[in-house]
Amino acid sequence: MAVKFNLVEKLVRRDMISQEQLVTSTIFGTIFPDFYDETKIYNKGDLILSIDENGNYVILVCLKDNVTGPFDPKYWAKVSFADLFKDGSILAQNNAYIRSIQEGMADDTATLVFHLAGLLDNAMEFNQIFRENFKNDDNLNLITGVYNMGSIETVDGVLEFQFHEPKAMELAPKKYKLKHYIELMGVVGIECQITFNGLDENPFWFNANDAVLDGSFFEIPEFEKEDDIPYALNIRIRCNGDPETFVKISDLMVVFI
Repeated sequence: MAVKFNLVEKLVRRDMISQEQLVTSTIFGTIFPDFYDETKIYNKGDLILSIDENGNYVILVCLKDNVTGPFDPKYWAKVSFADLFKDGSILAQNNAYIRSIQEGMADDTATLVFHLAGLLDNAMEFNQIFRENFKNDDNLNLITGVYNMGSIETVDGVLEFQFHEPKAMELAPKKYKLKHYIELMGVVGIECQITFNGLDENPFWFNANDAVLDGSFFEIPEFEKEDDIPYALNIRIRCNGDPETFVKISDLMVVFI
């Protein structure tokens, strides 16, 4: 299920949610990380909510199994959201709308999705997130299909694309999850491949079809990469159906740890 639909479901039920829950729901689906609890046992890949020295909300991911007791930062790595709540930020601009949601005053689903689409923008910096919401086609290598402002769509039932520039990353990724907002009409086959050494001369592409259907974290297969070249993420997707099939993709996100 698309990440925005996960969030819409919760809001339509008129649950009261905080700003940080709104952000993490938009990114991670229905998972709402809590602050660290020293009575709990955490395992590798578990997420918690925290506040850094600058007062920014951050998500921490656990680096090993069986972590418990007093908080020890060496067992956690940061997935940070840069300046989400500072003056002039996207969330600050949308605070009035967030308050209306929290008070149960949300309009119809279509209007809600439209407003939420602006909460996370390509201009924001994320440590371990690749996101494309197709506001422009600067990084889009559209092999088959058509680009509309904010989305890409099938032509005669076929859509195939990848990105020109892979996203370079500082650390070696171990796991990934894929989030998307895809509209489908008809029967369509979707093939997804991901590479994490996209800057190498011969990148290693692996099948990520399961990640399209399941929002869980998946292990990244072992592969060899060239020395002195950073890890870099790229995605390619092919949707193939009959001429009456329609596919529209308006948001695509990979979270990696």
